[in-house]
Amino acid sequence: MRSETFTDEEIAYLAALPAVEFATPTRIHYADWFRKECMKQYHAGERPSHIFRQAGLPPELVGYKRIERCFARWRREERRKAESKSSQSQQNSQQKRTKAPFGDALGRDTQDLIIEQQARYIATLEKEIDRLKELAGEAEQDQ
Repeated sequence: MRSETFTDEEIAYLAALPAVEFATPTRIHYADWFRKECMKQYHAGERPSHIFRQAGLPPELVGYKRIERCFARWRREERRKAESKSSQSQQNSQQKRTKAPFGDALGRDTQDLIIEQQARYIATLEKEIDRLKELAGEAEQDQ
């Protein structure tokens, strides 16, 4: 059974390990690369206590419960990051669907651009109708 605090000798030993950023009598702060490596090996099927033991952190020193809690916390962090990435990608795809396809600098949405395009087309058609009426009127006068 592991006591709750580390002795000065244990702290010095822990702090000398590459996997440990620093240690206090009650806490161990692990290096980021070690956390990532732990989760990589864990997902590959390795036992948490074995991973820690390989890094010079035997469960008899660190404590089985502390190792268990580290992995639980790191799994939660992975889930949160995955959920955050998922919701971010959903937001990005929604934004892509609502943006104008030709990147309007004024920030107008697609519907406004379509209406503007249709209004120009209608104006062109009305001019053509007026031109054709004039031609028809001239043809009647010539007869």
